Amino acid sequence: MCRRVAMRKRLCDFLLLRFDGAVYYGGPECIVIVRGVARWEKFDSDTVVGWPRVVARSRVHHSLLHQCWLSNYCSRASRRPSSITVNWEAKANGEQEVEGEVKENRLPKTALPGAVFAALLAAAALGVAGVARLDAHLPVVLTRDNSPSHKFRGDDAYEHLLNLTAIGPRVAGSYENEVAAVAWAVRALRIAAAAADAHHHRLEVDVQTASGAFPVAFLDGMTNAYRGVQSVVARLSARGNPPGPAPALLLNCHLDTVPDSPGASDDGAGCAVLVELARTLASSPHLLRHDILFLFNGAEENIMQASHAFITQHRWARDIRAFINLEACGSGGRELLFQAGPHHPWIIEAYADYAPHPYASSLAQEIFESGLIPADTDFRIFRDFGNLSGVDIAWSSNGYVYHTRLDDATRVPPASLQRAGENVLALAMAIVQSGRLSGGGDWEREAVAPQPLFFDLLGGLVIRARPPLAALAAALALAAAALALYLDARQAARALYMRPADYWALVWRGAGRLAVACGAGLLISISLAAVLTATGATLAWYSQPMLLVPLYVLPALAFTALLLRALWARDTHAPLLRGWWAWRATGGGALVWWAALLTACAVLRLHSGFVPMLWTAGGAGGTLAAHALQLREGRAAAAVLAGITLPSLQSTYLSLSSLQMFVPLAGRVGAALPTELAIGALVSALALSSLGWVPALALATSAKGARCAIGYALATSATAMLLACSPFGFPYTQDRPKRVMMFETRRTLHYSTLEGTPALSYAYWMPDLDAHSPRSLLTHGSYNSINKKRSRAGLGPGSRLKGETGSGIKSGAGFGIMVEGVIDAYTEYLRGSLQMFMSCWRTVKAMEQVTPMTAEECSNMLFCGAPYYLPVLSFISRAHWLPIPEPAHETAVRVRVKTQIWRESQGSERRLHFNISGPSHVVVIVAPAEGARLSACSLMDGVPIEGPRWGERRTYFFFLHTARGTDPWVFNVDVVDDEPMVTKASAAVDAPVDVSVAGHALFGELKLSPAAHALLTQLPTWTAPTGWAVDLHLYRNPGQDLPYGFLGFSSGSRGFKGPLAKSNGGTVDHRRGAEEELISPSLSTARRKRMPTTAVSFHAAKGAYASMRVCLYYSLLRAST
Repeated sequence: MCRRVAMRKRLCDFLLLRFDGAVYYGGPECIVIVRGVARWEKFDSDTVVGWPRVVARSRVHHSLLHQCWLSNYCSRASRRPSSITVNWEAKANGEQEVEGEVKENRLPKTALPGAVFAALLAAAALGVAGVARLDAHLPVVLTRDNSPSHKFRGDDAYEHLLNLTAIGPRVAGSYENEVAAVAWAVRALRIAAAAADAHHHRLEVDVQTASGAFPVAFLDGMTNAYRGVQSVVARLSARGNPPGPAPALLLNCHLDTVPDSPGASDDGAGCAVLVELARTLASSPHLLRHDILFLFNGAEENIMQASHAFITQHRWARDIRAFINLEACGSGGRELLFQAGPHHPWIIEAYADYAPHPYASSLAQEIFESGLIPADTDFRIFRDFGNLSGVDIAWSSNGYVYHTRLDDATRVPPASLQRAGENVLALAMAIVQSGRLSGGGDWEREAVAPQPLFFDLLGGLVIRARPPLAALAAALALAAAALALYLDARQAARALYMRPADYWALVWRGAGRLAVACGAGLLISISLAAVLTATGATLAWYSQPMLLVPLYVLPALAFTALLLRALWARDTHAPLLRGWWAWRATGGGALVWWAALLTACAVLRLHSGFVPMLWTAGGAGGTLAAHALQLREGRAAAAVLAGITLPSLQSTYLSLSSLQMFVPLAGRVGAALPTELAIGALVSALALSSLGWVPALALATSAKGARCAIGYALATSATAMLLACSPFGFPYTQDRPKRVMMFETRRTLHYSTLEGTPALSYAYWMPDLDAHSPRSLLTHGSYNSINKKRSRAGLGPGSRLKGETGSGIKSGAGFGIMVEGVIDAYTEYLRGSLQMFMSCWRTVKAMEQVTPMTAEECSNMLFCGAPYYLPVLSFISRAHWLPIPEPAHETAVRVRVKTQIWRESQGSERRLHFNISGPSHVVVIVAPAEGARLSACSLMDGVPIEGPRWGERRTYFFFLHTARGTDPWVFNVDVVDDEPMVTKASAAVDAPVDVSVAGHALFGELKLSPAAHALLTQLPTWTAPTGWAVDLHLYRNPGQDLPYGFLGFSSGSRGFKGPLAKSNGGTVDHRRGAEEELISPSLSTARRKRMPTTAVSFHAAKGAYASMRVCLYYSLLRAST
């Protein structure tokens, strides 16, 4: 009898709590009604054992209703129906038919109160806010008064930064870079050498000037050639070390900047840190076990030219064993270690062990290496051309000022320099004092070892694991997940009277429902982004990233929770799971997805797999803890929430770091990419991955609480959408400006092309850098008035704008001004973009004539007939032309580039010879005929790298830079067919070859004409303009034909390399005061091997002979013309 009463108690609790509290009373027996047919079971010890079989069969196929009358005991069932009529009819198979009326007594189901759910949401918001504040946590700045000499002093580093940025923009080839910046570095290093401990260390300073060329797969790919670039190099060594070559660590920064930018963060901050590090290490009483080289290279913005010159030509380069590169894509904040390797994992392990303020992630490395961020650093050069391993460290906060006039010293707090200096100092000391740079057996083994998985845990410590340990950790996490799901299934069998296999099936269906719900939430965010794109209200979050929360985070979470609850309510196959069991089954489904993602990362060997590993381990650990402590219901859920707290915070931490990079990047990735859709998808995906437990928790929340939370979220999102579509969603401010590039272009067509296209034209070429180009400039008068209204209403960043023209806002005060301004501005916005374009001119009247770059131009002219400075056609394919008024033609584009081209051909082999004179920066683009390619270039060894296709034709981008001197570029390229031509030889000559030659005046008096400068100064204060003059020439089948071999070179030779047209091995040393001379790669190698003087004379005579023949041809050409 005791057993029967216990059975009755368990069964009654099961019915009351597991089936939404629906309990039916109909006698001393229990009845299961299935689609109107009642299955009758006596309630005794025998039939109770069979009960799970009936429930399991019915649960899978039908919706269940249960009835039970327990005469001796019924837990929590105090209310009974007022009347009941049940008639039984026996059947041959032992089952019974029931007729009559049954009334139910529904009890409130167990659920999470709405107040508790709201408290959990508030805790999540506080956690996100706390993680966001980690970037502002910087160390105390040390000064000369409160620190010894061997400590890094951020105050002194900031003083160095002020002195460097006082020079102004330092473009490669300019006086500011080639003279002033070099003098600053030399002087600062000599002061550090003078302060060195005379008994411990010595500091040598050297200035390198070099020339060379190399292919680089940067953006669309290019061949990069340079002459006379400079670098300042210092070598710090212990006086007790033996003389001669010694292993060394390289620390690198760059002195040069882009035009119009002071370059305080990129990369003045890095150079200031290195100068202070040189002083700190030189003053240290501890002897260095290995040497340290400090490289201040002078041509990084020219796509890593100076670092290539150093690592391939400097006499100290062969001693380097590892490197640390300092860069920036933002300003201030914490510096991020975002690249490591490719080998020697002990370097990142040293960072993990010794860096006092770690901030590193292998996820950031995989994002950077994927090409999602259109940038590159000297890390590539040291890795590819020096065969070195090292780390890449960069400031990434406040990317709005990157490469703009706003990148000045005021944007770099001294505490950021202090933090970077302490981290680099600790890492450098750990490397040089470890003894690993000396080599040996361990060095050879580490030289081929793969990089470890690494990430910092909320900025506190760095977790790192080499591949074997990472694989073991992943396997343990997967095993824990499987065990957690197994224990859940066993508990479900005891509590829900179901087989474990049935619970596993529910978990799998829960995973499917979770995927559908999350996909719907993601789709909703993308749909909202599409609406904003269609209405032209994109980038509203650009200057106010917090707007991303109501625009994309809240809708994604709300719709996911809404659909998840709807799927559970409508699913006829899982009626047993309500309340906490629904939460547990959904959590099991999420655990399945994280385990699957972890498995995929392990198979693909992705180091970013640490994210799903944290979620898998955290979710499984919380579940196992709940089972170990025998927790039930809400307490078990609390244990699971505690287990996933750390993964949620870490994912939020990584998500905010990613958005800190990608949100400012939206202002310079071009208009071809649907930026709003990409950011909407990214933000919602990050939100669902970091806060995915919130929609699942809504399943265990009371219906009223869930509806309130979802309703508030959707209302907030709708309000944000209205603001984004209104003038108050204007994306730019003074501190977060719109980037504007304007190339004052003189374009000369040397062949007939589009009808109506003049042979000589003057225009401003403006690439579309974001989704608002150039619309925001066309209508900026209206936007200025809007911002002024925002300012008067006291609404946010618009108050920073000063001096723009208003649009007649009426006088008033207080709230009336705000309401009136909002209504007036919103009404003006809704008039339509066309009317706004035609009626809102305020300042830049010349913008009326702007026209888009057409597809016809791009199909008929190489690179759309535009003056591209870098190979970014695939990224920035949209632009606009603004004609220069004819009266300004005489003073526009004072820079000139002179080009002479001639060709040799024999069968299918052709050779194009170039002689180009122009400014410091010249871009040459070559497009051979369809089915042809460039096989060689005299500028370098190897094959030129191929760029984007122009229709079916290949293109090749050549970037030429002369830092010192005005000698012309004289070189040739060889053109061959993919398949040898069998037609007559003249067919090769008739095949079209298009050439574009552009001279870019990035600095000096020729940079801009007075009219262009005046136009840029008229732009609004919320813009960051830059620009320069370009002389562009377009050719088709250029030059005159010469007899093949006229210049004395046979097929396959590298051809004539004119003065300073250097290869990888070419060098020019201005310190010796010698004349600039031609040095071939073989000669450069011979010098390193002490080549005899007779061989040197032979190569010099051969080069002089080629020069004489070219001069002779020039004379004959001039005489014939």
